Amino acid sequence: MAQCPPFHAGALGATLRVAGLAAGLFFVALAQLALAGVNHGDEAWFLALTSRVVRGDVLYRDVFFGSTPLAVWLTLPAVAIAGTEIIAVKAIVAFALAAQGTGLVVAAVLAGLSERWALLLGLAVTVFAARYPSAAYTPLAVAGAVWTAAATLAYLRTHAPVLLAAAGACAGVAMAAKYTVGIVALLIPVVAAPR
Repeated sequence: MAQCPPFHAGALGATLRVAGLAAGLFFVALAQLALAGVNHGDEAWFLALTSRVVRGDVLYRDVFFGSTPLAVWLTLPAVAIAGTEIIAVKAIVAFALAAQGTGLVVAAVLAGLSERWALLLGLAVTVFAARYPSAAYTPLAVAGAVWTAAATLAYLRTHAPVLLAAAGACAGVAMAAKYTVGIVALLIPVVAAPR
């Protein structure tokens, strides 16, 4: 059976390395987002929206939101704790960008790219994406799609049914964050399935 975890280590070691990578990418993304300033259109609007929901307005009834609710739900605790501060949105976006970068590294290693190039790719994509502050829904959806691809690649290597279920769960995250990206994520396992 082909080895599934990235970085060619034991399961615990691989998990710790992936978690360390995710933590490092989170801090890189958060620093980059902080340096990028405030996107008064997307970021500030999303903060105002989540702030209204924290204060009691009901999403989709009192507050218009043209996407699925996961990003708002994940941002609510940050806004409740930090208040109506842009750092609350930036922290959730940094989390999503770190998830994207980490998922990309895992997928790249599973696809056969060397660890060094996969890490460089994950870092470059995270830094580039963090240069453009945004609301949380697109980065979260893309993270779900990237992890759908990683789980699908792992499934194709091992044929472990749990990995196909994980791909479906990750596609569900993408769908719950932004339905347009979610539709693409749902197609990844279908298109990649052997005929």
